[in-house]
Amino acid sequence: MHFLIGLSQIILNFNQAFRSYVHIIHRQGRNIMQHQDSTSHNRDDLHFENEFKKLKLRAEFGIKLLENPSDSPEQENEWLNNLTEFEHCYADYNQVPVFVYIGEPSHISSVEKLSRHKLPEEIRKVKALLEANQIRVESLCEVSDREMYRFITEEVFWQEIPRQREHNHIKTFLYEEFYPNQAYEIKITVEEFFQRCFHQLWTLVEGQLCDKVQATPRSSMKREKVLQSLQNWVSLYENIQLTDIRFSKINTEKKQATAAACIYFEGLMPHSYELYNGQISVNFQLGTEDHTIWRMCGLFIPEIGL
Repeated sequence: MHFLIGLSQIILNFNQAFRSYVHIIHRQGRNIMQHQDSTSHNRDDLHFENEFKKLKLRAEFGIKLLENPSDSPEQENEWLNNLTEFEHCYADYNQVPVFVYIGEPSHISSVEKLSRHKLPEEIRKVKALLEANQIRVESLCEVSDREMYRFITEEVFWQEIPRQREHNHIKTFLYEEFYPNQAYEIKITVEEFFQRCFHQLWTLVEGQLCDKVQATPRSSMKREKVLQSLQNWVSLYENIQLTDIRFSKINTEKKQATAAACIYFEGLMPHSYELYNGQISVNFQLGTEDHTIWRMCGLFIPEIGL
């Protein structure tokens, strides 16, 4: 704990040292680059590159540099490269752990020391402290009190964020960004898929289908043919809407998943305009390359010929 309490002072001292170093570099930097670098750049190209670097420094760090006609393009290029590298290092350095950002509170207990009855109140207190410092911790799915408290105090507290505070800017940490919930992602993917079908957003539907889609246990269909079958089905109704999805199973393994669900919908029958409530049973096979976007690799819907 003594180490944690002194962390802010150490960072402050380094911060002051860095700022002094900035002044030294700006005052002496041009003088230390005496030898001219032999470069194959055309002088016009190098001049253009230097101007671009200046614009980038101004856009990223707010630095406006004055012209110095005594500098050769090669010297100026080397100077700009060094200055850019320094500013990036300083920007990385100017980050602090969340624990330091919120004032290094000393009253935080470890999760092992808290009883089941005390946990809800302690979570409320620590979340209130974070929100007072414009930080939120949220989850899309249900997370136990003990796991959420552990996540905040053992992981969120040591995430680095910019030291400088921005008015009305809320920094949010999402539990699922650290611990993806694949079953939840599958449910969202399936719901999104049928919502897009029913709203006839066919370009987006096509993007959720693999090039070849397993339509029966022994055969596959091209994406275009699957898309046509879905379009033919949706066109049987007017104002078709998704009303519910009930999953009977979801199995995930690395980059593949299988799911089974009953899709409930309602729509107006053509000509009679009677409201029709229907349902279809669907079996899915899904795949992902990066665990962020899931696509339909298998789609079994006997009611519509898939």
